[in-house]
This record gives sequence, structure tokens and C-alpha cells, in this order.
Amino acid sequence: MANVSVAAEWQLLYNRYYRRPELYTMRWKNIDLSRNKVDCSPFGGPIAVIRDDSKIVQLYSESAVRKLRIFTSSGVLISDTVWKNPGGRLIGMSWTEDQTLICIVQDGTVYRYNIHAELIEPNVTLGKECFEQNVVECVFWGNGVVIQHELEVSTKQAIFVDSSISDTIRTCIVLGNPRAAMKVKNEFKVSEKRWYWLKVFALATIRDWEALEKFSKEKRPPIGYRPFVEACVDADEKGEALKYIPKLADLRERAEAYARIGMAKEAADAASQAKDGELLGRLKLTFQQNAAASSLFDTLRDRLSFQGVS
Repeated sequence: MANVSVAAEWQLLYNRYYRRPELYTMRWKNIDLSRNKVDCSPFGGPIAVIRDDSKIVQLYSESAVRKLRIFTSSGVLISDTVWKNPGGRLIGMSWTEDQTLICIVQDGTVYRYNIHAELIEPNVTLGKECFEQNVVECVFWGNGVVIQHELEVSTKQAIFVDSSISDTIRTCIVLGNPRAAMKVKNEFKVSEKRWYWLKVFALATIRDWEALEKFSKEKRPPIGYRPFVEACVDADEKGEALKYIPKLADLRERAEAYARIGMAKEAADAASQAKDGELLGRLKLTFQQNAAASSLFDTLRDRLSFQGVS
């Protein structure tokens, strides 16, 4: 065999040369790192290996029982244990500075092991939010960890830990992820009335008037049409509000809604149909700068008085 030049082992990196000699061969057998979750303790410490349950792998001759195995840095098995912890899929693991192996599972439970693969009690949890929303990713650094919830991934925005259910639903809708919002609604058994209120004002926030109108037609809203009107008026969209004002069953509400968007005649007609002279008087004050409108309200109120209606 021809001799290999030592110089050929060196590689140029910017303006320096380096080489990577092989010190020893790992002594473990049949360990395919691509099929496992692996974490190495720093400074030549132990290596934790466990089959990655997020991947579909062929077992070949190995046991179907999933084991957490701990090796030395040269691949000698130190210890192993059957992984049978509840809480869903193993999301990530990492060694701490004192060589404690931290394992985080889907529901936010944290399991700790020593180098002898012995579980350290008690187990701890990352909190209610992780349990309810599921952990999908975690990144360790030193003795710290950053986790990401399922909703943070689906909405592409952080859902803060102290967010209420209502805030989370609104955020999902505003970020254009109605499926995630519906999932939260179903999981936490949010009432239909509350769901309608949240969705109406969330759609108005992003000014998705087409979606709002479609939502209003899915079925008769359990909250009525007044929130639809209020959401549109608050957004200064009088034209959109006009789609819902005629659907208000209460004539007094209809009159007040017309008045809010400056439609004096329609407001007066609705108040007159409700036979509410007091309402006509209040609405007149709303249009006191409009002489024609004031005259109309006076005429209709006088007509009701003549009919014996106050």
C-alpha cells in the first residue's frame, strides 16, 4: 500500500490548517445514530442513547422494548433501563453540568436520570400550559431549556404562558389559524356564545369582512346580530354594519344601531315602529345638529302622543 503524505491530512480553514486524527473506534455495536436520539455530556462525559419514537424504523434483530442506554465516551455500556414513562413522546434530552440526564416528554413532564440509568424522584413538570398545549420542541443550553408549544408552531407566533383560553382563541384567529382556534374551543369546551363573541371581534380586528359575513350565515348566531353590528361600527365600517342591522330583532336596538352610523330616517322609522316616544327623544339629541332629522323625530313623537303612546 502506498504511503499517504502526512501533509494530505491537513485541511485549510481560512488562514489556518487543521487535521482531525482518529483517536479510537467506538466500542458499541449496531448503534445507528440516525435512528436514535443521542446526547453527549461535555468534556468526554457519558452518552445517552434511546430509539427515536418520532421516526418509523425497522427493528431488525433488536428488541421492540425501548431502552434508554448510557455509554462511556468510548462506547462502553454503563447502564440501561426500559423506557416506560407516561406523558407522550420524548421531545428532547440533555446532560446537565452535574451529569444528570434531563428528559422532557410531550406533556411537559421532566424525568431525571443519573449515569446508572436510575430515575431520580420526584418528577417535575413545566406547568399547566405545557400540559394543555403539548411541547413540540425544546432546546437546552447549560442548565436551562427553551420549549415551544404546539400552538406556537401552528400559529408561527409565541403563545405566552399567561394567556387565557379566550386570548389564545383570539390570537389563533387573528393569525389566520381557525383550525387551531377550533381545537382550543373543543378541548376546553368553550360555549357557543363565548366562541361567537370571540370570533366576531377577532375577524373584525383583522378586517376580514367576507369571513365575518360567512360566519354569520353558518347558522343563527346564539348571540344574535348585535355583536356583529358593534364589531363593524367599532371598526368604522358602516357599510359592513348595514348587513346586520336589519337582522336585529329588537326594534329599539335596530334604531340605536342606525343612529350610531348616522342614518337618521332609518333610526326614526325603527323607533316609531317600536312605539317608543322616549327613544325618539333620545335619538333626536344624537342628531341635534341636523335640523331636518330633529324635525322628523319631533313629528313621529307627536304622532305617537296623538295615538296615546308615550
